[in-house]
Amino acid sequence: MTTITKLAGMVLYLIGIGVVSRTLNREEFGIYAFLSSLTFIAGFLSFGLGGELQNRLVKLQYLGEDAGGSLQQKEIFFSIFYAMLAIYLIIGFLLSFGVYHLNTALFIKTSDPTLLPTAKWLIALAILAQFVMQPFMIATSAMYAFSHITVHSVLQLIVLIVHLAALVIAVYFGGGFIIFSLINLFYPLIAAMTVLFTFLFMQKWHFMPIRLQRIIEMTRGMIKESATFWLLNISALVLFQTSIFMVSVVSDIATTGDFSFYQRLFYAMVMLHLAAVIPLWPNFSHENEKGNFVGMPSILRHAIFGTLLYFGVGIIVMFLFGQILVRFWADREIPIDRLTMTSLSLWALSFGWINVFSVFLNGVGKIKIQTTMVAVAATLVFPFSYYLGRKWGVAGIPLAGAILLVPIVIVLPTQVMSYLEKVQTPKIVR
Repeated sequence: MTTITKLAGMVLYLIGIGVVSRTLNREEFGIYAFLSSLTFIAGFLSFGLGGELQNRLVKLQYLGEDAGGSLQQKEIFFSIFYAMLAIYLIIGFLLSFGVYHLNTALFIKTSDPTLLPTAKWLIALAILAQFVMQPFMIATSAMYAFSHITVHSVLQLIVLIVHLAALVIAVYFGGGFIIFSLINLFYPLIAAMTVLFTFLFMQKWHFMPIRLQRIIEMTRGMIKESATFWLLNISALVLFQTSIFMVSVVSDIATTGDFSFYQRLFYAMVMLHLAAVIPLWPNFSHENEKGNFVGMPSILRHAIFGTLLYFGVGIIVMFLFGQILVRFWADREIPIDRLTMTSLSLWALSFGWINVFSVFLNGVGKIKIQTTMVAVAATLVFPFSYYLGRKWGVAGIPLAGAILLVPIVIVLPTQVMSYLEKVQTPKIVR
């Protein structure tokens, strides 16, 4: 059910992009795509609290109501929410104010200088919207911790339907570049708020007063534990979201928009796969807490086989019909060379392979090795992408990401197998 709703959501998302691309000119759509790529910015200060909160809520479920598990869950959840809301509002306003006063022409190369003033305040607003959204995003982690995964997927689908309807209405009434950009910036915030209030309703939780000292104490404790999750989230977001940004740096904004059509198709491929494997995270957490390791290898084998089959078929379809899909989608011819298609294929396959093993390691709390490796790759991705982008053009940018992921592709499966061998080896009592 989750995968089906995610697939439907992806189709709606792609239709929405098609609606926008048929209305905007190439440079306007390039800026629209650039704004969408800024979604990773807020992750730099998320502190990894979502991942740590999810694992903590799962563990507290085994304390039971009598042992105070439910009360501790509520206290932790609302403490993190209040702390993030205060911190993100302050940082979001300060950062967006600073970005507004930057020279926009440094990272948006356009032949129409009249677009720059509009792009300036839209970029600042995009960053502010992402920061305001983050406190509400912890409800997604809570949904997964309490196994409300299907409900979460349905909510996301409903919001995407509303998003597409808003775009169609904007087209009907002659809305332009600014209206489309505002709709695109604020629908994720509306989605996050919807998830939060739905979660509270399902759990029959109400906003509870918590002393400031207690909020600081609990948040500080969570930050200490979640520092590794924070670094992992930052690094993964940088690796996954920087392609469009780097294309805008090494090329012009019109080329950025053209590249984004193909990149979004591969992005959708990765995200749909992630939607299928991410429910395994809480499952692995629950099984690990219960000490039930027998079924884990079988689940992993099925996930690996499904991943290879899924990406194999997806990549073949993209090579055979990618340009046809994009022509139908964008309503114009957008050529792509074989090297760029190959680079994007390797980029997507690498992420899919890594995600299978990453959700296992996240679920059992073994994330230090992958965090270190992903952080190193993220540190190198900007200069390496710039180098290959200058040398081989647009194709070099996703290729740089794929090359940097090779060590992670090799090491993570080895770590998972090692962990399973360790926990399944009978302990000899002397």
